Amino acid sequence: MSFYSATKFGLRGFGESLAADLKDTGVHVTNIYPCFSQTPILESPQYGYERKRGVPPYLISDPADVVARIIDGVRRERLHVFPDKHARRIYYLGRFAPWLRPLVERRFELESINVGSP
Repeated sequence: MSFYSATKFGLRGFGESLAADLKDTGVHVTNIYPCFSQTPILESPQYGYERKRGVPPYLISDPADVVARIIDGVRRERLHVFPDKHARRIYYLGRFAPWLRPLVERRFELESINVGSP
């Protein structure tokens, strides 16, 4: 998970830096922070876990809704687009209450194991 988190954070920083560099050029940058969408990747093989994991249904967004919000954010020239409510909540939790993040992550981990259990 650390590699995934580091690359995601790196992309956010890159997007913010690029937006600052291009500020007066007419080119706009949009960082997109999706949570989970109902796509085939949710059913892909899993490796490195003792038990299969799943995503709790309340965290899964409709891809059409996600795409619509992304397009709206790009049209409005938003730097940050959170295409579903969970992505926005996770972002603000990490920003304003980072001490709660480990508790929330533990809850998601337990729920993912329970969803994936036979």
